[in-house]
Order: sequence, then structure tokens, then C-alpha cells
Amino acid sequence: GTSGVAFGGNPPGTTATEEYHVTAMSITAGAWASGGNTNTALGTTAGCGTQTAGLVMGGADAVAKSESYDGSSWTEGPDLNTGRYGAGEATAAPQTAAVIFGGVVSDTRKSEVEEYNGSSWSEVTDMPADIGQIAGAGTQTAGLSIGGSTGATDWVAESYEYDGTNWTAAGNLNTARERAAGAGTQTAGIAIGGNNATSHLANVEEYAGSSWSEVTDIPTATKMGATAGIQTDMIFFMGNTPPNSVPATTLGYDGTNWSTRPAMAAARQAGAGAGTGVLGLAIAGANSGGTSLQTTEEFTGDTTAL
Repeated sequence: GTSGVAFGGNPPGTTATEEYHVTAMSITAGAWASGGNTNTALGTTAGCGTQTAGLVMGGADAVAKSESYDGSSWTEGPDLNTGRYGAGEATAAPQTAAVIFGGVVSDTRKSEVEEYNGSSWSEVTDMPADIGQIAGAGTQTAGLSIGGSTGATDWVAESYEYDGTNWTAAGNLNTARERAAGAGTQTAGIAIGGNNATSHLANVEEYAGSSWSEVTDIPTATKMGATAGIQTDMIFFMGNTPPNSVPATTLGYDGTNWSTRPAMAAARQAGAGAGTGVLGLAIAGANSGGTSLQTTEEFTGDTTAL
């Protein structure tokens, strides 16, 4: 019933032979798996790179640490010039060409920007304003800052574009927010969730290079989440939901709709993400009690094979 052969027959003189076989597609469900631990516990941290070449930088208590990942273990790298937490990062940047901007030091928002070349951090042009709890997207030469706050209760809608040298005002978000998650590129960015003066947010906005547009909300209002991937193919994970819950939920986004993905092994918030929508990396963060973590999880999406 799954393999056969037919040969000869009418019309007279037929010499053709045909083989029949059935092929079947096997689907292996996506899942999270444990990765190597960071050397330092890092909450409210920033990250970029890929699943096998990731980078994490800064964190709670304004640590200046940076560490690189090779797919199995983390190695301590050079310190930032300015330790900080709640900073923005170019999420699509590779491990050896990163940029970190803004952030918080002792409850004070900062404008300092630093670039990484794989061996050292260098201070470059400051942001136009002191902003912390900020989201980011893009690369070192085409970055995007998204929202944030200029004080404990001063949420902003501004976004800025970075060309590797200078910062330029870009389109404003429709909803001012801090602690959002960012992903994508400078001309195809996305801002997910966050919070403002009154509540957690479920709002999602996409950036097209000049303006922000409201798109499909995430199912549950979430702040302090993380991402891996691009605007049209990504996963969103980690976070904090009302009133103060830390779920292990993972969502996928195809540029239009949100759908459920396998849950993380350990719930966490305020960590970093790296990689793609099918090969993601969840880095450190904090548990429901606010204690910074060292654990890493690796995500592999559904795979198919004959």
C-alpha cells in the first residue's frame, strides 16, 4: 500500500515501468531547552546576536558586565564604560557589532551610548535625551530607540534613529510607554507591550521607517518582555502581567497574528532575547520576587522532515 511497481501491459508493446511510493512529513514540535548559565546574575539586562553567538550587557544595580555566548557557555568580556540597567539595544546587531543606549543608574536616566567591536566598548554620540527603561531595534549602523521614560513617572512616545554616528528624531509612538519589548530593523521595527502611568499595556505598534501604526494586540498586557526575530517572524517571551504575575508563556508573531508557542521551563521577567523566531535565546532576567538570574534557555521552533 505504500510502495509498488507497474510495468508492461496494453496497449501492446508497452515497455514503461512506473514506481509508486508514499512520502510522509514528520513534524517535531518546538521546545525550550536549557543553555549555559551567565557568569553574573543579570536582571533588567540587554542582549543581541544569535543563539550560537549571543551577547548580554548591563543589568540591575547598574552592573557594567558584558558576556558572550557560543551556543553552550558564556564568557566574560570587557566591561561597559557606564554600568546601567533598563538600556536599549540594537536587537538585530551581531555579537561583534553591538550598540547599547540610554538606561538607568541609581534612578537617574542616562543618554550615554556605547558601541562594541568584539573586543572593547567605546563611547560614541549621546542620545538626544536622558532615557531609561527603553526598547530598541536595528543594528549598530541603523539603530532605533523606542519609547522609555525620562523620570520615574515621565513616559515618552519619542523614538530616535541612529546611523552609527548621529541620532535623529523619528516618528512618535501612538502610546507613550516604558519597559516595552522591541525587535526588527530601523525601517521595520516593532514595540510590544510595556507600561505607562496607569497600567500594563497590550498595545503593539509597528514602525515603517517614518511612522508608527497600531497592529494586533498581544493577548495579555505585558511589560518587561523579550523578543527574538524580526517584525514578520518572531517570538515574544518573558514578562510581567497584571497585577504582578510572571508567566512562562511564549507567543509567536507572523506580522499579522499572535499564536501560542511552547512555554519556557522557568518563568522570568526583564531578561534579554537574541536570535530568530525559530532559533531564539532567552538570557538571564529576574524571577517573580525580583531576584536576578543566570539561567539561559534556547528555543527551537517546529521542524519538519520526510
